[in-house]
Amino acid sequence: MSRAGGGRPPVNRKRRLSADLVVDTALALAARQGADALTTRRLGAELGVDPTAVYRYFDSWDDLVLSAADRLLRLVVDDLPPAADWRAHLVAAGTRLVDAFTRHPAIGAVVASRTTRRPAEFAVVEGLLGAVRAAGLDGAEAVLCYRAFVDFTLGYAGMRAQYALLGADVRTADEQSGARVYGALPAERYPAIAALAADLPGVDDDRVLAAGLALLVDGIAARTGT
Repeated sequence: MSRAGGGRPPVNRKRRLSADLVVDTALALAARQGADALTTRRLGAELGVDPTAVYRYFDSWDDLVLSAADRLLRLVVDDLPPAADWRAHLVAAGTRLVDAFTRHPAIGAVVASRTTRRPAEFAVVEGLLGAVRAAGLDGAEAVLCYRAFVDFTLGYAGMRAQYALLGADVRTADEQSGARVYGALPAERYPAIAALAADLPGVDDDRVLAAGLALLVDGIAARTGT
């Protein structure tokens, strides 16, 4: 008997579900259709199962989202320079984290201010703390520098992810009108903007990230005298 219109998707009773499969599918669905597509109903349809089946592996929707976020953090920890090479470790970890969250903005925008409390996050934190200690810091000073580094990186990652979720037409309009508006401001009222207006559009996000990470690493070095 055929289905006409709405109702639940056909249930594939032979589909062997697993937590990894659900997370993989959620990430792929969000990447393909955006944040609005990431719902229990659509995830169930993508998997070919009843939507409630995902809760065999996750306590709640939030549990699933945090598990997906931890999957992104695996991309950060794979093949990082050793923590003993602390400058390279910090720069690589920060760059990869922003890249992972920007390429998966539907997840990155949601969890940039969260903690997953899962193995990949533990590995990231262990590496960053180890790098800060290798730089010559310890105790509360090490934790302070770790927090400054990770909070900047996560904040920047979340901002980039939120921006990536905007439509391409909105992003283009913002970028074009922003440069045009700033370039037309009266120099007598905004002398600093007028002096640098031609250079403002040329500093892209990747250069900002690289500069921010370099400033943080140099700041850590200054606090240790290295």
